[in-house]
Amino acid sequence: MGLMPNEWSCFWHLADHEYCQGGGWICIDEANGRLLVIDPDLRTPIYLLNSSVGNFFTTLAYLLEWTSQTDGGPAEIRHLRDALLQQDCIPIEELVPFWMNIIDATLDSAPQTLSVCVSAQSV
Repeated sequence: MGLMPNEWSCFWHLADHEYCQGGGWICIDEANGRLLVIDPDLRTPIYLLNSSVGNFFTTLAYLLEWTSQTDGGPAEIRHLRDALLQQDCIPIEELVPFWMNIIDATLDSAPQTLSVCVSAQSV
């Protein structure tokens, strides 16, 4: 992804975010501790990932466990979406900008397969 522009120096870069059409950075806002995604290719390049590191790990752990227990097919993705909408651990409005967008985009694409993974890269 390269270097972040200087005007975004108030965001602490944690990881890169990559997808088929581009990518960005996952950052912590030093002012309030929220996790954000910065994607310079979007009209609104900065949006909420999770309101805290704890909520991020809760959401990520849930999705990683889901990935390990399912085939990631359309029926399972719809079940995941419904389960996330019914849970009371993470506010729904926090899940919408990033996590639910990925789920809905996967259901609108072909093939309809979702898998969540974490990978470490050495620099």
